[in-house]
Amino acid sequence: RPLEDELPFERARDNFYRAARYGLAAEVDWTEGRRGRLDALIGEVLMPMAAQGLRALGLAQGEIDDWLGIVADRAASGLTGAAWQRRWIERHGPDWRGLVLAYAERQAHSRPVHEWAP
Repeated sequence: RPLEDELPFERARDNFYRAARYGLAAEVDWTEGRRGRLDALIGEVLMPMAAQGLRALGLAQGEIDDWLGIVADRAASGLTGAAWQRRWIERHGPDWRGLVLAYAERQAHSRPVHEWAP
């Protein structure tokens, strides 16, 4: 069944706002009445679904492992772009220009955000 038949828009919308507020620690609703932390949902449900879908599309297993590995590492570390920005501010203070420049510099090196130093 299509996911939208199992997870009504209202629940998806609420999940979106909880994730925006609490990041990977957000408690979200899922199908079949399940509820849990977003990072666990990513690791236990969404990553296997994504891998299966990418294999069905014919992507090479190495490429699947590389890309989904980034997502898994980010979920495991809890370090998202927003979390990195908060850590940077804690270390350097509210220097917004410096934050943007530091973010852009790190982004230009094509490394995932969970590997960046604050």
